[in-house]
Amino acid sequence: SPLWRLLEVAPGAASSRRRHDAPFVGRTEELAELRHALDRAVRARRALLINVLGEAGIGKSRIVLELGGRADPAPRILWGACPPYGEGVTFTPLAEIVAELVGGASVRSGIEALLGGDDEAEPIAAAVAGAIGAGEPAGAAEEVFRAVRHLLEVAARAKPLVLVLDDLHWAEPTFLDLIEHVAEWSRDAPIVLLCLARPELLDQRPTWGSGSLNATTLVLEPLSETESMMLIDELVAGRELAPKARARLASLAGGNPFFVEQLLAMAAQEPSFAAEPPSPPTVQALLTARLDRLHPDERTVLERASVLGTEFTCSGVARLLPDRLRDVARGALDRLAQKKLVRALEDGTRGSERFSFTHVLVRAAAYDSLPKRRRAALHAEVADWLEADDEHRPDLDEIVGYHLEEAYRYGFELGTVGEADALLAERGTARLAAAARRANALGDVPATVSLLTRAAALVPTDHPARPEILAELGEALRDAGQLDRAETTLDEAIAAATHTSDAGAEARALAVRWQVRLQTDPGVSFEEAADAIGTTIDRLLKLGNDSGLAKAWVSLAEVPWLRGQAAASEQALERGLTYARKADDGRTEALALTALVGVVFFGPMRVKPAIGRCEEVLAQTRGDGRVAASALRALAGLHAMEGRFDEAWEFANRDRAIILDLGLKVVVSSSASVAGLVGLLADDAARAETALRWGYEILDEMGDRNGLATVAGWLAEAVLVQG
Repeated sequence: SPLWRLLEVAPGAASSRRRHDAPFVGRTEELAELRHALDRAVRARRALLINVLGEAGIGKSRIVLELGGRADPAPRILWGACPPYGEGVTFTPLAEIVAELVGGASVRSGIEALLGGDDEAEPIAAAVAGAIGAGEPAGAAEEVFRAVRHLLEVAARAKPLVLVLDDLHWAEPTFLDLIEHVAEWSRDAPIVLLCLARPELLDQRPTWGSGSLNATTLVLEPLSETESMMLIDELVAGRELAPKARARLASLAGGNPFFVEQLLAMAAQEPSFAAEPPSPPTVQALLTARLDRLHPDERTVLERASVLGTEFTCSGVARLLPDRLRDVARGALDRLAQKKLVRALEDGTRGSERFSFTHVLVRAAAYDSLPKRRRAALHAEVADWLEADDEHRPDLDEIVGYHLEEAYRYGFELGTVGEADALLAERGTARLAAAARRANALGDVPATVSLLTRAAALVPTDHPARPEILAELGEALRDAGQLDRAETTLDEAIAAATHTSDAGAEARALAVRWQVRLQTDPGVSFEEAADAIGTTIDRLLKLGNDSGLAKAWVSLAEVPWLRGQAAASEQALERGLTYARKADDGRTEALALTALVGVVFFGPMRVKPAIGRCEEVLAQTRGDGRVAASALRALAGLHAMEGRFDEAWEFANRDRAIILDLGLKVVVSSSASVAGLVGLLADDAARAETALRWGYEILDEMGDRNGLATVAGWLAEAVLVQG
């Protein structure tokens, strides 16, 4: 897979890089709790989400390794880590997990082989491959979630599965949504989602893991001083260390096992330190002191490695070194491994090509020690050779964009931005914007917003690429529900487009801005909105801008819909649908189809032609589950209106099955309401009540008061009919 060529993940590498030589001390109760949770998942054949929270270096990964060694039956443990640098790289942890699952096979063929004769093996493989950059995006976020969940369920049926999701405090919002989806919707498969994170995860996502019966949180506290002494005894076995120094080091470590290891490494590196250890205030200060004592060549190698990330290859580091050091890079890395600053990822330290830092804190200390000017030059160099090696690979957009962004940012902070730096910014903008469009195709709205925001920040206000990026950002912000910021961004896009004479970007931004105003401004003039969007459509027609026309017609459809003019809204949506297909704009096509189903169902169209139109939509979904569910829902209600209740219930059940399969909680209100309507029209109020209570309970748990109010009204009627 292209992405794990970038990540340098080989089959088995994820488990080998977590190999830990440190002894396991304390944590008896915590380990027992994890073993009990794993046993519970195996017995119940269900998914469990377990958060293991603690400060950096407290031993989160270590306790997981101990769990794997002691569990019976031994589970299959797969690791995926969230990177600490760059935003918008949503599915990087998933790429690592898939790499281990499929071994040396390509992503699609490997997944299809795992799924055996499953009828959906091909679309599932395509969706997963598209998400991790091993193919083109194939389906919205819900389809990706469903595909990942199905793949994990199949993998877990042969052997209990433990997914270790490391450094989750760095995860993108959509990846957190994926984890919650797997935890909540998996069936008949023992899957433990072991989420390792610092406590700040709960600052970013306060409701994470709360309110769910299959989620629990384990907080790792510092080791006691006695336990720290036991750890020191294990680590220094066979070596001399005075009792006074031993006690002093245990006290300084504050119960942090990683700090204990680094203190002892410092003592081994400099015996005088063990004789009379000072009091470094933080682990960062200790690591900085260790780096200061390295041989200059070793330090240079370590610093260059830090620019590449937590994991790296010897050959990659060598490319960033001065000519005189390239031949000694491997020896320097071997010595750094002996000093517990890096770790070989292959059996045996000598001659290893692949390495990782022993901890993200070591990488951070090495990176922070680099002067900003040197960081800028190295990031630019990494971007250059990534592009030179692989030309323009879409799956590299996020990473290359990140390195170009960092190169420009450090130059800007130093006040040394020149023509070469402006070119870096331009290249970075192009890469980040391309990554954003890929994320948008997957329906990953948070990543789209993040990547486009960063892309826009890199270019000057008069740059010709800026209006289109701002127009896309405004639309993404609308999709994210950040309506105030969306309107401000769209205003900025219109001003920038006027300045650069970018009529296409200006028209697109105008159309979306009116759609936002129709959502937010109760005093908006429908006539003014229709005239303005109509003028925009005329301009886009002259430009031949199909994508802009698709969005403009879908925006225009909102005006007659809000005025109760369903037929006019339908006509506008049909025009938008035509242009979306011409532009191959899948997201706008899906929006138009979903809205069209609603207009057909609620509007004045007679039942028979409405059924025919919804059947046409159902045949045109192109695998989009959300659109298919909307069409099935409408068909359920329409068949009930004709008195064909068996068919109506069949469509309602298919709608509900898709919702359960994709985890589409956001449409539960519509689904339950239509099922309730079917039951009431069929004079089967008890069945209507069952369907409505299903929706009511989900909405109540979600806290969706608006949807709950709608379902409650139908439920009240179903109860009343029964007396």
